[in-house]
Amino acid sequence: MKAQFFLPNPTSPARAKLNEILAKGESQIAIACAYFSDAGLEILRPHFDRLRLPESFVVVAWDGVTKESVDALNTLNAEMPGNLYLNLGLKTPEENLVGRGLMHSKVFFARASDDAWLWTGSHNLTASAFGGVNAEAAVLLSGKVLDDPIKDAVAHLSALKSESWPYEDICAHLIEWVAEPTLVIHAERHVSDFQPFCHIHFLPPTTEYDGRLNLTRRLWLCLYSPGTLRMNHPRPHPEAAYSGHITGVNLTDSHPDYEGIPADYSADYIIQQDGDVFKLTDLVHDLDSPTQGVFHIQKTEDPAVDWLKEKPRAGIKPTSIQKSDMGLADQDLQKFFTQDSVKGGHFIRRAYKSLRQSYRMPMREFSTAYNTVAELDFRLDNANMQRVVDHIDKDDIRRRLSFPPSVDIEPKALPRNSMSQFIYVAKYKVDSRG
Repeated sequence: MKAQFFLPNPTSPARAKLNEILAKGESQIAIACAYFSDAGLEILRPHFDRLRLPESFVVVAWDGVTKESVDALNTLNAEMPGNLYLNLGLKTPEENLVGRGLMHSKVFFARASDDAWLWTGSHNLTASAFGGVNAEAAVLLSGKVLDDPIKDAVAHLSALKSESWPYEDICAHLIEWVAEPTLVIHAERHVSDFQPFCHIHFLPPTTEYDGRLNLTRRLWLCLYSPGTLRMNHPRPHPEAAYSGHITGVNLTDSHPDYEGIPADYSADYIIQQDGDVFKLTDLVHDLDSPTQGVFHIQKTEDPAVDWLKEKPRAGIKPTSIQKSDMGLADQDLQKFFTQDSVKGGHFIRRAYKSLRQSYRMPMREFSTAYNTVAELDFRLDNANMQRVVDHIDKDDIRRRLSFPPSVDIEPKALPRNSMSQFIYVAKYKVDSRG
């Protein structure tokens, strides 16, 4: 067996050496690594073929995956289906001011028949670790699979896999959200007095919406009865919805930054801001608009569809515990752990044994998320977050997203007050039916 310390220079780039080792894994690659970032996907990308081998697997720590890296982990799972695992760690023991027990291993193993290569050290699957930014260290072993250090390492990896959760079970209800940038406007008008398949002249009083008026951008117009829209309150269900495109944008002579000239558009209707809401009217009440827009309404849509500005974030929450005795705790270290962590001088192991999936949803754009119109009489702000939670029809959201009852719906904190709750560029469409 050969051993190498990697490397005397603690900030040496390590990616090439790891690639060299993993490329040898013609029979198996096995990895346990605490932290996984978006860069981890790129680091493992050259080895997808070998990671799909029946005996290959990757285990990452639940605590080591940031919400920003979930998409990368989903991609990795798609590339190596059935071979990705998530280790949930422990609820206790928990060290005061440090945290609970977690899988902290960094072990990379490659095998070709009886030949084996092992990397173990401090490197996580991050750009800073393998790119030569962090000060890192590793020991590299090469030998045969029956060599004792190799056998111990394989046993370590197998134990971590056996106590981890198959990622496919976790991501069974993940949605592949497709971005469709769309300008969404909520306005008041009696639906019975509106003829679709028309042109609408948009006359805002300020330049606040200029950045949203991109030519040919898709448009989605929701209509409500007069007097039903209120700033910073949940929206009722729209009475009707229509789609089309932005077909004209003009800056007038009252524009503070780019002085132009007014355009005389032959439109069927006008959208103007009246107080805190937009209204769709037949008459022009104020021509002094710095910006003009033209919307072509081309199709009647399902009013129960919602458009979200942000992608709902998938997550997981441990829900059950298995308790066991971990053995004696060093007496001088016991004081550093929480009260529930030590009993009778022994560490108490409370391991997470099951999961509950969750989706963190941006609730402001969910006009259909609330149970009844009678329940809408409260301000939609963070001070009333519990009332927001209490009034959300989570069953309806689950149905529309094709989720089972086991998936939690968690409302996201609300943004600051703004007219943007009635006009915004959304990206993600939520249909009315699952």
